[in-house]
Amino acid sequence: MANADAVFRRGSLGDRPAPPTAPALHAHLRALQAHGFDGAPTPVRLTEDGREQLTHLPGDVALPPYPHWVMTGTALS
Repeated sequence: MANADAVFRRGSLGDRPAPPTAPALHAHLRALQAHGFDGAPTPVRLTEDGREQLTHLPGDVALPPYPHWVMTGTALS
């Protein structure tokens, strides 16, 4: 995992190394939000030291081997 030990939660924010595509990703996330989608984090800022901050969304991340709930109709819809 590329960001292992490099992602931190700081209160209501997630803080991680910014990928080279971060400005485009932030624009995409803002466009989703503008169209009423609330299932993605909101970009907060890019820092001087090459990190990005996004709002934290509670939930579980499925990693291999994938748990059964990942393939349920509810999870996929």
